[in-house]
Amino acid sequence: MGAPDKVEGQATGGIPPQGEACLRAGVRAALLALGQGVLDANADIRDAVGADDPILSRLFDELLRVVCRLAFLAGMEARGLLHHVEGDAGRYFSYWLARACAPDGATDDRVWESLRRVLAAMDVGDPERGIPALGAWVDPVGMPMLMSARIGDQACLCAIRHLGFIGGEAHASLRVDWCRVGSGDLATVYESLLEIRPGSVGGLFTLDDAGRGNDRRTSGSYYTPDSLVQSLLDSTLDPVMDRAEASGGAAALLALRVIDPACGGGHFLLAAARRMAMRIVRHHAPKGGEYRTILRDVVARCIYGVDCNPMAVELTRMALWIETGIPGRPLCFLAANILCGNALLGVADVAVLQQGVPDTAYRVMGNDDPAIVRRCLQRNQRAKSELPPPDVLPLHAPFVAGLSGLREMAEDTVHEVARKQQYFEDWWSFVSCSALGRACDMYVAAFMLPRPVGGTADMVPTTAQIWARLSGDPPPAGYEDAAIRIARGARVLHWSLAFADIMGGHEGFDVVIGNPPWEVMQLEEEEYFGSRLSEISILKGAARKAAISALSTVRPDLFAQFAHARRHSEAMGIFVRASGRFPLAGRGKGNTYALFTELFLFLVRREGRAGLVVPTGIATDATTAPLLGHLVGERRLARLMDFENSAPLFPGVHRSFKFCLLTIGNAIMETEFACCLTDTQQCHDMRRCFSLSAEEIARINPNTRTMPVFRSRMDAALTTAIYAHVPVFVHESDGPAGNPWGVEFRQGLFNMTSDSRLFRTAAQLAGEAGDAGG
Repeated sequence: MGAPDKVEGQATGGIPPQGEACLRAGVRAALLALGQGVLDANADIRDAVGADDPILSRLFDELLRVVCRLAFLAGMEARGLLHHVEGDAGRYFSYWLARACAPDGATDDRVWESLRRVLAAMDVGDPERGIPALGAWVDPVGMPMLMSARIGDQACLCAIRHLGFIGGEAHASLRVDWCRVGSGDLATVYESLLEIRPGSVGGLFTLDDAGRGNDRRTSGSYYTPDSLVQSLLDSTLDPVMDRAEASGGAAALLALRVIDPACGGGHFLLAAARRMAMRIVRHHAPKGGEYRTILRDVVARCIYGVDCNPMAVELTRMALWIETGIPGRPLCFLAANILCGNALLGVADVAVLQQGVPDTAYRVMGNDDPAIVRRCLQRNQRAKSELPPPDVLPLHAPFVAGLSGLREMAEDTVHEVARKQQYFEDWWSFVSCSALGRACDMYVAAFMLPRPVGGTADMVPTTAQIWARLSGDPPPAGYEDAAIRIARGARVLHWSLAFADIMGGHEGFDVVIGNPPWEVMQLEEEEYFGSRLSEISILKGAARKAAISALSTVRPDLFAQFAHARRHSEAMGIFVRASGRFPLAGRGKGNTYALFTELFLFLVRREGRAGLVVPTGIATDATTAPLLGHLVGERRLARLMDFENSAPLFPGVHRSFKFCLLTIGNAIMETEFACCLTDTQQCHDMRRCFSLSAEEIARINPNTRTMPVFRSRMDAALTTAIYAHVPVFVHESDGPAGNPWGVEFRQGLFNMTSDSRLFRTAAQLAGEAGDAGG
């Protein structure tokens, strides 16, 4: 199942519930108007979407991005936060809305041309025109279909009216007060729209609420209740702030680094920034200091995020900018703080390159040629046995210095923001083209790159090529192209490069927090085709397999896309298990919540804290027992609050599902537990909360090393006392000495073949009953 997280809802400062419903209706109507405008003015797109679900889905994604950006512009303008370099306020949405209120009948596409220029500028930003960089500069996605399409003026103006007026008609409707649209409202609306599926019949663009697609799940866009966010901040951020405040006051608080590695709509990051700003204001703000100014400083200096969904990156930046914008000052620079990338895929520590590529990277997958894979493996083994590994640390030092310099640059004026953006772009280009950057991409590509029949082993990276690159011996032109293309296409994130200063000299983040996806890392055919070819997704078993195979003839393009996605999923699984990044959680099918838990452990400083929302299986399942055992044994498990979703806290999740708030710390003598909670207020109920030391956990569950589950403090105390005096029945780690009774455990209590003599048959029972009656 997917993580019930990602897109934030704001508890305060937003529009009232009925206003949110009106906003959702306006956004939906704007989508319909623009979608119909595209089909009416572009025969090629109209013909394509009528026969191709993937193209229709891509069109809907681009339309959604357009409408969200327009809504963001409206909100920023209403607050007076968009300014040209000359100081004049930007008036983009207001200009279009004025035209929509007094339509002039023009049909020459001038409105769409104006819209398109502004929307395109929002990918990379244009400080001179007061436009922030919403898109991920290092991996711009953009809107290629819409940027090359035509849309009539009337369709554009109709969409603008629906965003500007409740009901969409200026003469009969109330004006939307964009000043009251909070930073979480847009994200909440975006999340709700993921429940619908676009359609096209006879040239008519439709949005179907009944047909539930899987976009919400696959995008990781779910709402995390604010009560859970605040409870997790209590156990993660507050202790770190307490220590920083005691040692260095406001300066130490502003030196903290907080990250959400799967940030979605920015709910956790914004909540953390607010809490940090309030702490500074309450105790350390200078006379006359304003909360919003301090909040802007906190976001610019302390807040970081990563997400593999480009739209999530945009939503996070929108949320932070709306909250921190100050009239007369430029928006803070976030391109280096909120990045688009796969947090689980990439080189986390450059030192791994000195070990070379693991041999298990060369396994046959999909349509790989076994002979080519075998030659790659042999070359890799030979290189590691014959060549000396290079020293990578000197290559890493310039990245640390360059990024540290970027963090110190001022961003108080439009010119300063423009200089900072240019510096970052130059720095990132330097990193991407450097020997270390290319080597990291090649390392990941060794797992991901296909080795098809007719290919060549020479084009697959091995340890020899990577070490040669690091030693200053670049390969021939074009050799690295395929490897870099596959790595960039997978949105790899090399933590040691993207956050070189923090993961290097800073040795990690002070606080790592979030609600990562809860998915088995394996491609599900039903989900994949749910938004691409629904008639295949509804089939079962062999019928679906046959229909997919038939695509190779009737829809080779779609079959190729599916084959690529399936291979990427399989390669990702091998990377997780073989790269060494996840020694504790990288086993079995690789559930993402366990992988993210280990990632949180890696990212956080030894003196910091990490907290995340994950299924309770992290503490009770056998597959995650090594990870829990490590947290307990190393005294890193600070708190685990277990919840049943019966309330429900997550409306879209089954009411029997169990999840927990997991907090990781350091030098923890006793772990705080609570089980079977239904509300965050119960976290403070001392009758339900109990504490156990690492020794007590090991004594109660010595074989599984999983968390003992108790409904009350009294139950925990009684059980702990019993186990302190009575040994366990069988202690597996002690071998024969741990099983003095010689007990044998089987899959079932009885084996019905060898133990059949112990049971009476129905005939025997009937006969015994007859004898008793006689």
